[in-house]
Amino acid sequence: MLESLFYFIIVIGVLVFFHELGHFMAAKAFGMRVDVFSLGMGPRAIGFQRGDTDYRLSWFPLGGYVKIAGMIDESLDTEFVASEPQHWEYRSKPRWQRMIVISAGVIMNVIIAGIIFSFLNFSNGKQLIPFDANRSVFVEENSLAWEVGIRTGDRLVRINEQEIRYWNDLLSLEEISAVDLNFTVVRDGRSLTLHAPDNFQTNLGKKDFGITYPYEPVIGTIAPGSAAEKSDLQPGDRILKINDRVIERFEDIPDYLGTLTDPNVTLTLERNRREWVQPVTLQGGKIGITPQPPVFEKVEYSSGEAITSGFAQTITGMGAMINSFTRIFQGKEDAREAIGGPIQIFRMSGQMGSMGIDTFLNFIAMLSLSLALLNILPIPALDGGHLVILMLESVVRRDIPNKIKIGIQQTGLYLLIGLLAFTIVNDITRIFL
Repeated sequence: MLESLFYFIIVIGVLVFFHELGHFMAAKAFGMRVDVFSLGMGPRAIGFQRGDTDYRLSWFPLGGYVKIAGMIDESLDTEFVASEPQHWEYRSKPRWQRMIVISAGVIMNVIIAGIIFSFLNFSNGKQLIPFDANRSVFVEENSLAWEVGIRTGDRLVRINEQEIRYWNDLLSLEEISAVDLNFTVVRDGRSLTLHAPDNFQTNLGKKDFGITYPYEPVIGTIAPGSAAEKSDLQPGDRILKINDRVIERFEDIPDYLGTLTDPNVTLTLERNRREWVQPVTLQGGKIGITPQPPVFEKVEYSSGEAITSGFAQTITGMGAMINSFTRIFQGKEDAREAIGGPIQIFRMSGQMGSMGIDTFLNFIAMLSLSLALLNILPIPALDGGHLVILMLESVVRRDIPNKIKIGIQQTGLYLLIGLLAFTIVNDITRIFL
């Protein structure tokens, strides 16, 4: 619980800080006075004053805001309306400058995601597992691949007409985010094109894809004190049979052992091209081995390649999210399943944080893109709502009356409160029901 809270605070802090920093920097660049820079909402908890700006932490930890002088925002502060516009106020600046200030938070979120992806690419490179399209795949029943129509024994050759070169391509974000997702397989010598169901992308987070790397039944490591060690098995040994059961994949081993009641089994093994039979007494129903890991092809990135690839990932990620939002609005995906709220983010922050820094940073990058997309929606009180007002004013070539703007902001605030309540109830329902 405390670990999840720690990671959650980091996630929210990073996302909100950089989003609001974008607004802050753009406003300052155009000579606007910024009265408040707040992480969190509600009453001020702690902070300090520097120049015209009060930098603060507020009591409600979700969200944050930058209060720019002369702007009607979600604070609904309208004291300035009765006075003449001042040169340092938002309302006195050209509309194109105001549009940039409003867009800067979203732009910053996209940039931060690109920087994180670029950093991960540069520091880790990319480890690729070659995909053998001439080898048939094993498909778990009732998995996503099974629902698509892929079956054990098929040879999977293409996704959306793109040849599969590496296992990493199998669930490439760029491919699976396509509107018309299809898989090409070869079955009994015939090529078949199988179309994914409309809810494929939504179900990715709830079901296994069902096609995993086909580990050879070759021993990689042996647990100390295990049945394998006591039977003098060695790394590199290939298991051909257990009793009379032919072993084709490493996954066949635990599947078969789970059906046995007698702990005494006979292994047929191959070592240095020689076959022999070895009796083994299972311990707790296990031999005590792990598979030999796959052979990776590691791609090292130069700084330029890392940045190019990182921002390409950013564009692909945004495209996938836009596609998901579109499917929700079209009724092809259930919003209750596709949208997560603060409780879901809290839970996932703990899970991703416990999986290591790379996974955690990748999670922050994807959430940063989600925040960017959410904020650009044309909902009053969000950045997208402000942009719509500015564009309307540009079309009619005059400002919309302040009274109407205040009403729009109030409506947007109620919508946001309703959306937050929906996501919280939805999160609780998914956890406990």
